[in-house]
Amino acid sequence: MEGHFFLTGILIGILFGVPAGAIGALTIKHTLENGFVAGMVTGLGSSVADVIYACVGLLGISVVTQFLSEKQQILRIVGGIFIIIYGMSMLKQTKQKRDDRDLKKGYVICFTESFAIAILNPITVTTFFIAFSSFGVDINSLIREKLLLVFGVLTGTMLWWLTLSGAIYWFREKLLRWLPMINKAIGIVLMIIGSIMLI
Repeated sequence: MEGHFFLTGILIGILFGVPAGAIGALTIKHTLENGFVAGMVTGLGSSVADVIYACVGLLGISVVTQFLSEKQQILRIVGGIFIIIYGMSMLKQTKQKRDDRDLKKGYVICFTESFAIAILNPITVTTFFIAFSSFGVDINSLIREKLLLVFGVLTGTMLWWLTLSGAIYWFREKLLRWLPMINKAIGIVLMIIGSIMLI
């Protein structure tokens, strides 16, 4: 019966924990520039942030929830500015950056960028509150059941990033010729998303 919590977590991760905006754009960018693993690592950064917020929602950590509620505007402003600046930097990027010696360092950057963007969006914890409520999740469940649910959320979000990164990597060779144009398009998308966060 406990397996139900894991499966519910996967479904929640796929339906509620998949950001289709800034993180999706970054995943596409990093997959094109540095390959499948870079795309997955980018998605992992967002998934870890999702897991943190899912834990806050499940464990009912009122202190954290209150802090996020009070600082929500500041966090969204900081996140929006960060995304806009990153988008502007992509508009100036015209060459593909590939250096095998710096791949490990690049993976850290991929993870950090997506984690920062996701964690600076406190609305995520509200999303998980809604998700848990919609699926009838009891926040008074046993710890192991909550852990199964959280692991399911992580699995669900990573399944999405696996699908997205795999699809982009599959067409990577055909898309590389358009990389400068794609980077500019992603930069514009990021600036729009950042502006919406500020507004």
